[in-house]
Amino acid sequence: MPIALSTRKLTVQQVTILKFIYLFRFISTKHLQLKLSNKQLPQTQRRLNILITRGYIGRNYTNRDRLNGRYASYYLTPLGMKALKQNGVDADPRVLHAIYKDKNASERFIAHCIFVGDVWHALKTKYDELVIFSPKSALVGHEYFPQEAKPDAYIRYKTKLGKGSRTEQYLLYVCEEAIPLFVHKRTIKQILAYVDEGEWDETKGKLPTMLLVCDSDRLKTKIKRAITKAMDDAYLDEEDVGFEVRTISELS
Repeated sequence: MPIALSTRKLTVQQVTILKFIYLFRFISTKHLQLKLSNKQLPQTQRRLNILITRGYIGRNYTNRDRLNGRYASYYLTPLGMKALKQNGVDADPRVLHAIYKDKNASERFIAHCIFVGDVWHALKTKYDELVIFSPKSALVGHEYFPQEAKPDAYIRYKTKLGKGSRTEQYLLYVCEEAIPLFVHKRTIKQILAYVDEGEWDETKGKLPTMLLVCDSDRLKTKIKRAITKAMDDAYLDEEDVGFEVRTISELS
């Protein structure tokens, strides 16, 4: 039975964990271990178990996950959402409304969220200078981002340039073999329509590069072909919009 919020004050680290889950919707222990800079996985697991026991988060771990060697996934409960609001976290009501369904989320949706977290993990591990990784939950209400082809994240990080540095911006789209190819093709066309209409807020700087991360080399090849065809059909070129297509292994 969950312990009442009034009898248990959350630590700063516990609020950090809840907010991290809020942003990604579903996370794994691997993601949280990096977020908390914990060297030992059991240490991270203990922190999650405390929040589970107190009713702030839930856990999914099926026999299929166990057989395939996959991590468990964690999500916020209504009590966890209430705790965020009571601890002053600025949570968007639209996101909170969607999170209420996460207890019954499909395996496909959970896998998609975990994949986004894996991209964050790969980039954060490689680039210590990673400045911003804002998942979809953090983009709600910012109308200058694509609304039809909603990105999975906005990414900004610095790269070395001689003695100085340069800030790179990306809109992330994760592409999975489990999703029909026509869905990915539709997303690419929606991205190009957004670019053609010039909706990016130029006060935010140059239009970000579109980073499409695939879960297989085969899909990467298909996505690159689809981009080339869609850009030809839309009479757009690399000066109008930049695309980078990679597998997740190429990020790390």
